Amino acid sequence: MMARFTILLHKYFSPPLLSRPTLGGADVTPDPVDWGNVSGPTPLITTPETITGISTSVSFSFSIPSNTGLSFYYRKNSVSWVFVSSGTGSNLGSVSVSNNDVLEFKADNETTPGAVLTVDITNQSDGSALIDSITFTHIPPL
Repeated sequence: MMARFTILLHKYFSPPLLSRPTLGGADVTPDPVDWGNVSGPTPLITTPETITGISTSVSFSFSIPSNTGLSFYYRKNSVSWVFVSSGTGSNLGSVSVSNNDVLEFKADNETTPGAVLTVDITNQSDGSALIDSITFTHIPPL
């Protein structure tokens, strides 16, 4: 009798299992990534990060809330760098990523010592969830 009572309590009073957001049944929330902030002489390039934990292609968007003179680029799977912007604004560009794609980012401009650029990377397929925020700081060589 006690076992049946415990099962009924569990069935009716347990919180629902937490699940990751899906798009038509597909998992659109990647595992956490952290490209980290980058400072030094240009070009400033992040460490490549592999996108995992998704079961369908998703769209990452780039917003630059602050920029004092750097140009921002991304590269997917070690192919050519793609220019995004040298200004500020929301949704300045996007990239479609699939599971196991590798992304890295670059900020460049040798003529503006001390320039700082911050970029927010959001997942448009997951309600604009913030994936990472990266700050690039140009420190000229001595």
